[in-house]
Amino acid sequence: MKVHLVSVSAAVITCSLLAQAQPVGTTSNANYGRTEGTFGYCERIDANSTALYIQLSKPFTPNEPAKQLEADRASKDYKAALIAEEDALAKISVGAALSACKNFLVVQQGKSRFPGGPVSKMPILNTNGGI
Repeated sequence: MKVHLVSVSAAVITCSLLAQAQPVGTTSNANYGRTEGTFGYCERIDANSTALYIQLSKPFTPNEPAKQLEADRASKDYKAALIAEEDALAKISVGAALSACKNFLVVQQGKSRFPGGPVSKMPILNTNGGI
């Protein structure tokens, strides 16, 4: 059961990042808050990869002036989504979250360790730890 829970937790973080993979100009402040909340969480628990998370988060705000980003971050939708994302991520074990964050980096760098490739084809682990 523990392995299944870890798999589900990893999928939650990875899917959260991938589902919000849109530039800010085409998405809501709420999605922007969730995206920054997820990236920020991964930066905190995977400090050795902080630079990679920052680099991967840049496409979410292409050509957005700093003033616009500040205004977006000040919106109530952004703040509510950021808090909700942080609360949801706090419920996942740090080990599972770290695994998901690292898997996200692997997938984004095109070096998926899963036979089918990206997360959408990630194998489901059974409760005995097998694939």
